[in-house]
Amino acid sequence: MFAWFRRWRDERAAAKNAIATLVRMQIAEGLAPRFLTHKHPYKDDPQLTALMQDGLLSRAAFLQKPPALMKFYRRLLLAMEQEVTSVLEIGVKGGGSTALWKAIFPSATVVGLDIKLRRWLKPQPSADGVIYIEGD
Repeated sequence: MFAWFRRWRDERAAAKNAIATLVRMQIAEGLAPRFLTHKHPYKDDPQLTALMQDGLLSRAAFLQKPPALMKFYRRLLLAMEQEVTSVLEIGVKGGGSTALWKAIFPSATVVGLDIKLRRWLKPQPSADGVIYIEGD
């Protein structure tokens, strides 16, 4: 393979990973309430839609939970009396939910486990402080 192509491919993959991480963290920090009423709120955003159409952003970077489940989570979390110190999510897909858990419980240790981690989810602590483990 040509060196320039390999470099282009690696740079494109790095850019895609950075975009996915940024989107995942932004959703957790500010857009999460939209997921209580819209399953795919990114469809209303022309910039995000264009990034997906261009192949620079994967839908897996977004929360994959339907609004009814997000409402259930909200009721469940509001009923908790003890401080949450750790969260384990099994089956993280693109990491959207784990970023949400970290935003909701910033002092908690959040660990995401998946049989095959997406390339933007790294085993070392990510930019949002979530730890990802690949395993079965």
